[in-house]
Amino acid sequence: MATCILTNQSHYPLDLKALTRFSQKSLKALKMTGWSIDITFVTKPVSKRINSQYLNHHYATDILTFDVSDPNENGADIYICPAIAKRQAHTFSVFFDNEIKRLIIHGLLHLIGYDDTNPKAKKVMFAKQEALLEALEA
Repeated sequence: MATCILTNQSHYPLDLKALTRFSQKSLKALKMTGWSIDITFVTKPVSKRINSQYLNHHYATDILTFDVSDPNENGADIYICPAIAKRQAHTFSVFFDNEIKRLIIHGLLHLIGYDDTNPKAKKVMFAKQEALLEALEA
């Protein structure tokens, strides 16, 4: 069984119980049994620090996903910045909680091999992301 622990270190009020349920449904839909996922909601300065420290990108970002699997267990640390998610929700005319869920799915897809570093792969990843979000919200 997959486990998912969510922590809010940001200044945004988030329904962690509902987001945990959504994360569990996402893990099940993606057949990610046995995964242990920690999702932490962080401020922009923390997002920038992590992005700089581990990826040498000197800016805050919406999501950072790190596979911390070892030979005995699949695991990941995912960091989501609600401040950036809020801006993106406004830009794309979607609800804030919908954008947070989209980012959770995005992080999980990275863990199972989806990539968004080139236009073709990004198109495939985003199509899967949107289809799964729609299916889980139905």
